[in-house]
Amino acid sequence: MAKKIGLLNFHYSNNNYGAVLQAAALNKVIDTLGYRVETIDFIPDVSQQKQTFKNKMGTLLRVLGLRAKIPIAKVIENASVFEDFRVKWLPRSSSTYQSIDDLSAISSEYSVVIVGSDQVWRPAMTQPFALAYFLSFVPNTCRRISYAASFGVDYWQEKNISTRTEVITEEIKKFHAVSVREDSGLDICKNIFNVKAQHVLDPTLLVGRAFFEDVINQAAVSSEPSEIVYYKLDVDEDFLHQLRCIERKLGYSSEDIYHTNVSGKYFFTPVAEWLLKLRGSKLIISDSFHCICFAIIFEKEFIYYPNAERGMSRLESLLKSVGLENRICKDQDMLINLEANYVVGKIDYVAINQKLQQLRKVSILFLKNSIS
Repeated sequence: MAKKIGLLNFHYSNNNYGAVLQAAALNKVIDTLGYRVETIDFIPDVSQQKQTFKNKMGTLLRVLGLRAKIPIAKVIENASVFEDFRVKWLPRSSSTYQSIDDLSAISSEYSVVIVGSDQVWRPAMTQPFALAYFLSFVPNTCRRISYAASFGVDYWQEKNISTRTEVITEEIKKFHAVSVREDSGLDICKNIFNVKAQHVLDPTLLVGRAFFEDVINQAAVSSEPSEIVYYKLDVDEDFLHQLRCIERKLGYSSEDIYHTNVSGKYFFTPVAEWLLKLRGSKLIISDSFHCICFAIIFEKEFIYYPNAERGMSRLESLLKSVGLENRICKDQDMLINLEANYVVGKIDYVAINQKLQQLRKVSILFLKNSIS
């Protein structure tokens, strides 16, 4: 009987296209390799998360008017579009787990557990469940593997170096194979954990375009594409002003593919339609790692509009690996001063795809050797 493999990642997100798509992509790749695979339905109970001193101080300063207030989050009417996608494209465990103690019940369920991809090794995002993503619950009889795990930023984001880091170091040394998504992750593994890691492709780039074309085709969606689409996790007036300048300069219309405003109510774009809008566009502008991955997958002109607070090393590493560093908007004026002939038809996707093919071979070989 083929080995049964469990995957652990942020598949449960109800507001993040990249999270659900990368989970489905990794599942598809491993299924194609001939293994029985499912995603471990770990949905952390966020009520256990404690507010940090820094966050408490930030709240106090905003109340006192000494710090700018955080914009009120939009209430989205149809977060169910992400679950609709998971039901069709993401096989999950029959049980749902909410804590590390719950996960311990898995015991001998799997021969292999793979953590990744996404920012699963970024403690600032995973507290107090960080150890789960270092597979502390997995028995010694089971292979532990990380695939394209990301630390999110280019340093080890754990304040408690002398205690929690020691525990995590012990856990990561139990892994049979370690791979990370960014160059900086190699350094963190070496310098913090004294572990050798391999650099591999994000699952979305690994699985390739055909899988996402299948997602679009099976959904039978249709949409009139805008020439510019933007997926901006943090939109402000400066960005919108620069966007209007690009529209005028290129003679293009633009569309926000994150939310749609209908009579004052906000709706997420269904996942397959989100992919369709990216595929049909002429120019993509985003501060999202996975949105840029899809720009490359669908061979689109794009601009990465950095958001330093969310971590830039992920995109810098990816774009460096395929020679597209010039697509990083390092100066806000770059958008306003953008020349039309810079944007349209300038990316050599023949060369890019050749590089991706080589990186896919290396990444697939890592998975094959690690699982067997």
